[in-house]
Amino acid sequence: MLATKLRALLQRNKGRDLFDLDYALRVFEGLNSARTVECFLLYLGKGEVAISRAEAQQRMFQKLVNPGFFTDMSPLLPTDLAKALTEETLKAAFAKVMKELIDRMPGEEWAKVGKCGNGLGCETAIWPSLFQMLSS
Repeated sequence: MLATKLRALLQRNKGRDLFDLDYALRVFEGLNSARTVECFLLYLGKGEVAISRAEAQQRMFQKLVNPGFFTDMSPLLPTDLAKALTEETLKAAFAKVMKELIDRMPGEEWAKVGKCGNGLGCETAIWPSLFQMLSS
């Protein structure tokens, strides 16, 4: 199920996919992230679809400049969880999914991942501390 959720995250612009993956990574103790990525790749292979690590990273950073990306999930959550969604919790969710799932994908890193900004589909101007979280 998490492999299909990862596919959904990379193929559509719904923040709820990020939220669900982050929630699973936090709640399911001992979750094997590498196995989740392996299942994701098998799932894509059966559909004869390929998404490289670089492409996945680029897609993730492009989502951050989409103003509606994080707004679709609040109406779907219980009030207490919706109120807990802050810029910091969204940054943490993004960083966790990037580190534990996207960065585990095989292949080369997106060439611009360390140079994001200046209209390259990244959000350094929006969330300057995100890259610090990703590198820690």
